[in-house]
Amino acid sequence: MSERTFFTIRYALPGYTFILITILVAYPKLMDLFFQIRIPQNVEFIAAFLAFFSLLGGGAIGFLVSQVWYLIYNWILPAKYKLNKARKLLEDAYGLIDNFNRQTIFLDYVVHHSNKEILTYMQRRFDLLHTLGSTLFAIFFGSLFGFLVRIDCFRTDITLEKAINSLSSLKLGMPELTTFDLGAIFIIVLFSILFFFSFMYVRKEHAMMVEVAVQNVIVSGIFPPSKARRVFTKDYFRKRTHIPKFV
Repeated sequence: MSERTFFTIRYALPGYTFILITILVAYPKLMDLFFQIRIPQNVEFIAAFLAFFSLLGGGAIGFLVSQVWYLIYNWILPAKYKLNKARKLLEDAYGLIDNFNRQTIFLDYVVHHSNKEILTYMQRRFDLLHTLGSTLFAIFFGSLFGFLVRIDCFRTDITLEKAINSLSSLKLGMPELTTFDLGAIFIIVLFSILFFFSFMYVRKEHAMMVEVAVQNVIVSGIFPPSKARRVFTKDYFRKRTHIPKFV
């Protein structure tokens, strides 16, 4: 698969997932507006809604959704979920300080000293990991966006006060759910569970391959601690009187 084709798929999957989930959640409202299309405000709303998705398309929306996912993964997800075993191997072998950012940079440098077969498989797991994560986030974000469309939050004739009152009225009691609503909830929950477990499985596979790549470099002696201390600055390593044992 060419690089251009791959990136098209990588961003298209979360993008079109976002569009489909949004339409699924907002479908009853959109149908009501189509039946009342002679009202000028509804014509404007439908035109803006369709233009939004037509101009961006699946790939463009997927790129935007992916950036939010990367922000969540890099800055919000706890460090203990990010290659902690591989980082521990490097910490023991090279005497690294207990700093997530520095260990991650060091790890990225070390694994690229491994053989091509390991790197290729690891890169595929990495790409699939973030594709699944972005798609999982697109399901949540699309559900939220579709819900806001459904309660008229994006109508041009709706004031902020009316929007707040609309949201407040939802807290007064359990809304009446139609068979369509139950079906939509079932689909969203089902796909969320499937993508979540797929994401967790691929994350585990990727972490294991990173550990293999690190162990391969350590055992082969391609990048010994003495060389590492010449390449990286002193603030990457603990203050020690001797170089860590490198087996």
